[in-house]
This record gives sequence, C-alpha cells and structure tokens, in this order.
Amino acid sequence: MADEEISRVLVFHKSDAAAAAVNKVAASFPKPSSIFADLITARSQGVRMSYIKEADRADAPLTFPNLGITLGYADKSTMKALSKDPAVSYVVRAPSLSQIRPVSPRCVTAEV
Repeated sequence: MADEEISRVLVFHKSDAAAAAVNKVAASFPKPSSIFADLITARSQGVRMSYIKEADRADAPLTFPNLGITLGYADKSTMKALSKDPAVSYVVRAPSLSQIRPVSPRCVTAEV
C-alpha cells in the first residue's frame, strides 16, 4: 500500500448516521505507520515503537461529529471502500488551505 498515492481526504457522513457507524468509518482508515514510507523505514530500522505509535496517534483520522465529517489520510483503494460505506455521503480529497493575505491595503472612509 505504501507505493500508492496517499491523500488527505474528507469523508462526509450521512445526516442520519449513528455514532457507531461514524466510529466504524474512522476505523476504516489505514494506520499512518503502514502507508507513509518514512514510518515503514523507521520500523524496519529499529526506531523506538513509542515514536511510531506517537506518529500513528498524531496522524490518526479526526472526526468532527457536529460537522458530520472525518478528516484523514487514505489511498485510492481506501477512498473507494469508504465511498461504498452506507454511513458515508461522499469522499473527496481535502483542499490545501493556507493563510489569506490581503492583496493591497485600502483606506475606508465612513460616509455620513
């Protein structure tokens, strides 16, 4: 699985999905230590397991129940499997977000 393209994905849950179904969706994501090449190499080179477990915890899927989404890393096969889940509305790659910087400052005057 490490050879495939890995993307950050958003999973949108159906509005009527139960909490157990949402937790099942989050559990469907692969562990980061099984998909990221640096963690696979670290494991084979004898790096402390606490480091690998911390990386798994830090990059684990995040579920936002009030928003009805889960954010995590997945490959193409995981994205297909998630989209077939009955508790999932749809799956998309997460957009890259960055700071919004003003193009040019403008003076605003109040009209009375």
